[in-house]
Amino acid sequence: YSFKPGGFINGAGHGSDFQDGFGKYWHITTSVISVVNRFERRLSLFPVGLDADKILYTNTYAGDYPHWLPARKFNKPEDYFTGWMLLSYHKKAMASSTLDRFPASQAFDENIKTHWAAQSNTKGEWLMVDLGKKSRVRAIQINFAEHAAGLYGRDPKDYHQYLIQYAKNNKKWRTLIDKSKNKTSVPHDYVELHQRIKARYVKLKNVYVPDNNFAISGFRIFGKACVKKVKALT
Repeated sequence: YSFKPGGFINGAGHGSDFQDGFGKYWHITTSVISVVNRFERRLSLFPVGLDADKILYTNTYAGDYPHWLPARKFNKPEDYFTGWMLLSYHKKAMASSTLDRFPASQAFDENIKTHWAAQSNTKGEWLMVDLGKKSRVRAIQINFAEHAAGLYGRDPKDYHQYLIQYAKNNKKWRTLIDKSKNKTSVPHDYVELHQRIKARYVKLKNVYVPDNNFAISGFRIFGKACVKKVKALT
């Protein structure tokens, strides 16, 4: 009924179903990290539907990609998918510094169990990706890794501050997202842009993290590539 064997984060068991205000069902479930602790989990939310035989199913396809919130009634679970694709997968990565065994490429390998770590947590440490060509960026997800966290339980120092910049030529940088004054914990922050922008380079700059190292398990850029449509061969 609930199965997600791959993607940025996998596992879709130990969950419950509920009904939203439009009468549609959702499945909320646990997904696995198990790096800092064997029971390290995150909550995932997937739309539920009925197939042609009236059998209940959970749609986990692209389940860790952007989906629409149920602000209106959708006919089937597949309608929730925005269609925005991952532009940053295995793209060229650069960083201000790198800790041994935690290269920048691991922030773009679509695996929440691996991460990049800078040599410090100081303001100004950065991580950058070259998308290869100008692309239409619609949303960004920043997944902070708990590298040498040193925090236990609830702590007033547990929050994240950062800047995201973009450029078309790696020279003229513009600020895209400014969370330099944020005072909440956002370990998996997701920002949907009000207007799509065209960018080839995207940079994440540290302002403050509660951990001993600025570390990212996934710097995920979503949107659509600027390419021409090609007719399928018949």
